Amino acid sequence: MAEADRPVLVTGGTGFIGSYVVKALLESGRRVIALDVRGYTPEGRFLLGGRADEVVVEEGSVDDWVRVLHVVNEHRPWDVIHLATITNPVYLFTNPMPGVRVNFLGTIHMLEAARLFDIRRIVYFSSIGVLPAKQYEPIDAAHPIFLPREAVPTGVYGASKIAGEAFCFAYNQAFGTDFRTIRPSAVYGFGMQWPIFVKPMVEGAVRGRSSRSSRAGRSRATTHTPRTWRASRSRSSTLPKMPTASSTGRRGSRSSPPPMSRESSWSSCPARVSRLRTP
Repeated sequence: MAEADRPVLVTGGTGFIGSYVVKALLESGRRVIALDVRGYTPEGRFLLGGRADEVVVEEGSVDDWVRVLHVVNEHRPWDVIHLATITNPVYLFTNPMPGVRVNFLGTIHMLEAARLFDIRRIVYFSSIGVLPAKQYEPIDAAHPIFLPREAVPTGVYGASKIAGEAFCFAYNQAFGTDFRTIRPSAVYGFGMQWPIFVKPMVEGAVRGRSSRSSRAGRSRATTHTPRTWRASRSRSSTLPKMPTASSTGRRGSRSSPPPMSRESSWSSCPARVSRLRTP
């Protein structure tokens, strides 16, 4: 199969953010394979419209190594956008093992698949949850994600995302695996299921109803879904990338991160990106 004909594999591709990412990829002319534990929700099908049937949906979980191998071997994707994750931090606080299996081990499976099947690039969706207390502003890709005297504020969820980021770098150093890391903040938009405070506010306004939030007077970074899928699409293409912290991509070597541009700073773009080995 020619490189130009190889599809994009989107793990978690039938979920909330995944549906937007798949839509953007289809609009850019890419073929898409979605690996997820279920098919499309009614909201996802509405979002994709008549193009939903263009997506090949493979049901399975990223923590199932045999299933991952089967899907990757059958479709031979050129790029992988890795979204599959358990996003409920409250549940994971007292049930850590599902987070270890899906969020962490699932990421290892995708990295190993990339190594074995000559996948060009992985776009890894991490999270704002990897960040400890703010050390400076604007927050950029060089901001610490682990402090020896401070716990990860999002518990198992944040810890699993930190581990995933660390192994992306480990695979880059050992095998030259090319990856991009995106750290979106709380994502909101049509089809969202997790009831963060934005959901009742927006839906209440549409229905002409008032709503109250216990977060009154406190700030919270959020990302609208179109910003998230635009970031993921640009990371999986060969278009010029916005300036970000970078690595040489050569085994065992790393360059010092250059200053972040205003476009990729925390204050103006909640979905930060670490860039490696631009072709």
